[in-house]
Amino acid sequence: MFADQLAVAIDGARAPAALDDLSRAIWRGLTAGSLNDEEAQRLAECIHTRRMVAKGDRKAASGYPRPAGPLPTPEITTAT
Repeated sequence: MFADQLAVAIDGARAPAALDDLSRAIWRGLTAGSLNDEEAQRLAECIHTRRMVAKGDRKAASGYPRPAGPLPTPEITTAT
């Protein structure tokens, strides 16, 4: 249940300071036994992804790298 509450808080966090506080809460929860290793790792990864999205790193959100520039326009040739 604590893991679910943290996940909701992470999803709603917008400020870097809020993510810092949630990160500390994760590791305190792990130490106190309120979270297991897998839950703590999953939540830490959610925070990392949230930070990358906030920075504009679309790779974190999509899993694919951001294009370096505009996509090339395909050449259209016509048969004569």
